[in-house]
Amino acid sequence: EKDPIGGITVVWNIESGAGTLSATSTTTDDNGTASVVYTAGATVGTTKINATVPALQSSVSYTITVK
Repeated sequence: EKDPIGGITVVWNIESGAGTLSATSTTTDDNGTASVVYTAGATVGTTKINATVPALQSSVSYTITVK
């Protein structure tokens, strides 16, 4: 397990689907955690959200299904 890193920028975007994010970027806390709030759109379907850490050239995607 690696030590958490605070102060790292995480860039968030909706790659596909509907809805909004509370921010386009956030910063990790002392525990290495960053978060954003997703608000679903009015349409049923799948939304794909990307979180990218430019400083580490790393990203992860989350898929949310709105019913």
